[in-house]
Amino acid sequence: MNALLLLGLAAAAVLPNPSGIWDLRVDQTTIFRFEVRNTPRGIEATWERPEHFQLDGDTFSQVSGPSLRR
Repeated sequence: MNALLLLGLAAAAVLPNPSGIWDLRVDQTTIFRFEVRNTPRGIEATWERPEHFQLDGDTFSQVSGPSLRR
């Protein structure tokens, strides 16, 4: 799943001003939230996701548990 975080950061890095909150939503439900901000040290990000989930490459399932922030 770190690949998703890296993909989100890479996409944000090519934008003129990547700061903001980016949600990945499925059927009106936020699955992942990326908070990106510019700091004096560069771009920093926080990733919020469910504690448990399954992804088969196309479909999320078994989404449960509290949100985790990294």
